[in-house]
Amino acid sequence: MDELEDRAMFSEWSQQRNVSTRSLKRASLVIKQLDLTKKLRTIPVLGVVGSKGKGTSAVYASAAIAACGHKVGTITSPGVIANIDRVRIDGRVLSSELYQDMLNEILSVREKLPPLSQKTGYLSPSGLYMIGGVSTLIKEGCDAIVIEAGMGGRSDELSLFELDELIVTQIFNEHNEIIGPTLIDIARNKMGVLSARTRRIFSLPQADPVRKEVIAACDKFNSDLIWVNEETDDDSHATYYPPGHNRLNAVAGVQAGVALCKSIDTQQVSGSALRKTLETVHYPGRLSEHQHKEGKVIIDSAISRDGLVSAIAFAVSRFGRDPDIIAVSLHRNKDLEGFIQELQSVNSRKVFVNIKKSHAPYPSRAAWPWDWIEDDELHRLLETGTVLVVGTAYYSAFVLKILGDNTNCIFRVQDR
Repeated sequence: MDELEDRAMFSEWSQQRNVSTRSLKRASLVIKQLDLTKKLRTIPVLGVVGSKGKGTSAVYASAAIAACGHKVGTITSPGVIANIDRVRIDGRVLSSELYQDMLNEILSVREKLPPLSQKTGYLSPSGLYMIGGVSTLIKEGCDAIVIEAGMGGRSDELSLFELDELIVTQIFNEHNEIIGPTLIDIARNKMGVLSARTRRIFSLPQADPVRKEVIAACDKFNSDLIWVNEETDDDSHATYYPPGHNRLNAVAGVQAGVALCKSIDTQQVSGSALRKTLETVHYPGRLSEHQHKEGKVIIDSAISRDGLVSAIAFAVSRFGRDPDIIAVSLHRNKDLEGFIQELQSVNSRKVFVNIKKSHAPYPSRAAWPWDWIEDDELHRLLETGTVLVVGTAYYSAFVLKILGDNTNCIFRVQDR
């Protein structure tokens, strides 16, 4: 299966990533070959863009849709611990047979494309999983599809699909060299997924420049804009939402999911069914707690200083003191400087974990003022004491594999 994955999803990226760029035009040819635009005309699609918390919003939106009695497909980027769990039906990963069929379908379609070259650009892995996932979810009879953007908005394959609704998590400076040099450019890129079909946008609070771009994009397409904040938080599900900064991402997901269901049919959403489904959500890596041998571990996919502050506060509340170790793994184009500034005053051992097999832009050893280890040394740090693991979603997935966490099902459908 690994070899098939590499050939189907990663081969163009592997060949061209250092000399070319991802090609939305090439991706659109794959969509055309699969006739997905026509097939999606009668299936509601909810997209999620933003800089942090997209996966949480996508999962909670999917759980809400399932609770309303609809078969829901979910595409996240990346997966929780493996590529196969990028695509789910009613919260569960695809079977091996379905996954293999998806990979083979992508391979077959790619054979009909123009030859790959620097001029054509390459098919990105996240885009191919999105496209292959949509095709699979349609064939499996999903009533609605939730798609998390890979990177950006207009520059992401999500922009090739017409969305009925959009969730916008908080947007901040990230991937400036790819998405745009300024915060305004990034916001415009993220909002570039809107179309005339998009009826509703659910946005978390945004910095003023971003807020203006969100409003302008909604005005352009006459879309309803719903701001999701503490005042709109529904306390009836308070205990089933994640703690900290991620709570509003979950709230946005549930509000958007319920709204999408109302557009599918006119049935009243059952508060009891919604509660029973939300209480089963298991989406690790977002302030999730784990026991590993003699060690107590908290994992959070925070990539900004504010997210780190929230993660440390949560860890202190659970451990009763500062963690023995804070194990960080962050790309240099994230808020590395903010992490370093915040950790100066924290009374924990600070360790940077370098993941050797990742192709991501990690900082140099000289950029990190404290301890530095390679990924094969990490397992020993997790076996005793209290550890806060914080960094990218890829890093969270790496740690979850070490801990052996079961992520086959991220929520359970109730009363179906």
